[in-house]
Amino acid sequence: MLGPDLGGATKEIERLFPGRACALTSSGFSALLGALESLSLRRQPVIVPMASTCFAIVNAVIASGNKPVFADVDPADGNLSFDAVRLARKQSGARWVISPNHFGAPGATSRFQTELGLRVIEDAAQSFLTTQATGTSADILVLSFYPTKTVNGIDGGCVLSSNGSLIQRVRQWTYYDSQTRIDAAPRFNCRLPNIHAAVLSVNLKRLRVLRERHMGLRHRFDSAFARPDRVLGGQATGAILSRYVLRFDTPNRCRRFQELFASRKIECGPPLLWTAPASERRGTTAARLVGCTALIPFHEELNRRETVLIEQTLRTASL
Repeated sequence: MLGPDLGGATKEIERLFPGRACALTSSGFSALLGALESLSLRRQPVIVPMASTCFAIVNAVIASGNKPVFADVDPADGNLSFDAVRLARKQSGARWVISPNHFGAPGATSRFQTELGLRVIEDAAQSFLTTQATGTSADILVLSFYPTKTVNGIDGGCVLSSNGSLIQRVRQWTYYDSQTRIDAAPRFNCRLPNIHAAVLSVNLKRLRVLRERHMGLRHRFDSAFARPDRVLGGQATGAILSRYVLRFDTPNRCRRFQELFASRKIECGPPLLWTAPASERRGTTAARLVGCTALIPFHEELNRRETVLIEQTLRTASL
């Protein structure tokens, strides 16, 4: 479990995100949960998106003993809508928001802070390259190293903050090897294994290659589809997309697009799912995105034949 790569990965992440200390965890979910636990929030409203790519955010809020307050998403990128967050804050009195950067596009972290007075946990699980390049003012930054993420560590996560005492609390929360007596502090077995850190360390040194690969794929796919305005997050300043998601006007058009890809044995499916209960979905932007968006393969392991096939299919779909 222990080994030199843990310290090496920690130092490299802190170098990539200057001014922040790093606490490694076993997963992106445990990083979110550890961040919330370190704040000692209990029974507090925490604003979260009503649609996301998985349930990690909502589950972390519930597991930490807090209450998720669902806010609608922005049609341009699938991130939290500023106006919806403003309304949710007014109605709930929430002081914290968990803001994911879906598909690599940065959310409205600075506006949440300066205009709404919120404190922000920024979930950069899908935006490692973007966030590392552009920086963030988030109070807490959370990363994931799951194999589907841009930077692979087999699995894993981390919490980053300029608050050193908060990071120390997260480190103590992830394991109990430094504990010498019983106390009331909750501790878990959520530390990152050294072998995961070893894989992570290798991939952290490949950021330039990853960046060029993702930007190159995006250029090729944008050219093939000829509708870059339909790419979720594609218009965001500084965005290095980690997923290629297309938005359609109707569910039928989206379904026909998915069927075209399936006919050529190319994986294509919905990128977003509901995290909010059915009672809160009616008339929302999220309702239009969940059923009208499609995710196509977009990762560095695509070979030449696969890439060309996707380009050809995108050209057919655009006609």
